[in-house]
Amino acid sequence: MPTWLKMVVLLRGRKLMKRADFVAAIKSKVGNTGYGYGCYVPMVLTQALLDRKALQFPSVYTAAYKALTARNIGKPVADCVGLIKGTVWVADFGGVYQKATDLSANGMFARCTETGTMDKLPEIPGLVLHKPGHIGVYIGNGQAVESAGVRSGVVQSAVAGRGWTGWGKCHLITYTPIAAPTQEEDTMLKPNDNNPRVGSWQYALEAVGFWPAGVAHNTNFGPTTTAQTNAFKASVGLPQDGIVDEATWAKMADALRAKVQPEDVDCHAAQALVTAQAEQLKKLQTEIEAARAESEPLKAELAGIKGALRLLSAKADEPT
Repeated sequence: MPTWLKMVVLLRGRKLMKRADFVAAIKSKVGNTGYGYGCYVPMVLTQALLDRKALQFPSVYTAAYKALTARNIGKPVADCVGLIKGTVWVADFGGVYQKATDLSANGMFARCTETGTMDKLPEIPGLVLHKPGHIGVYIGNGQAVESAGVRSGVVQSAVAGRGWTGWGKCHLITYTPIAAPTQEEDTMLKPNDNNPRVGSWQYALEAVGFWPAGVAHNTNFGPTTTAQTNAFKASVGLPQDGIVDEATWAKMADALRAKVQPEDVDCHAAQALVTAQAEQLKKLQTEIEAARAESEPLKAELAGIKGALRLLSAKADEPT
């Protein structure tokens, strides 16, 4: 596992995405984001990505469905749940895929912290709306945003008449006002702290080149962590006080996202490799079928020879 991927717990330990930010981000996708089954924000559809998804979901990507999806090449694409989880991934992780929250529409609704029926829908923009196999976002005043399908993409529509069966509070979003942090809460990590997030911070320092080689990670904010924290803070122009505050987290997030970009390039290369391997597999299958067809006459001839041998053997056994 790449070291930067271990950083997800570091960023995930921060506040959940705010409801207002979530709604604004979701609304911004209306009219400019197409539908791509198995895709998520901020993916942009390419032929390589389309081919990869067709291999991943062959029962969905029939020839006709693939042709419809191909009309979105060059555009951002996401399926219904990919619109939601991808928006959170962009806000929290710079758009990096997160296996822990890669849920289906039904799976995301099952994880909601509170749910209810549509006849008791609260006026809370940012709730998710659900029906079996599909999910959208309530944006207030009887309106919702959803990635509605390959012919529609991301659209805004009235809640009524869409067949929604329930609403929920998404576990990735905060729905309550966030109180102003106290000085203790604002100082997120400091020398002599002992908790698992110290280990996450140590992994982060290692990922950006500020952790001694061969030194194990732990949960203690001791002298080594303090020294390396100060070295990192000096490199980004922050006071060297050994404290991991909001400004330090922000600088670390920027540094980690910069580290992620080369990995994204590798992902595109992997997509191209998968496509090339698929073409090779198709070619091999064609060759096998051709060889099988060529072998049929030989099989018939061999069967005839075996039959003749059986007749000769039977005659040889007859008494003279």
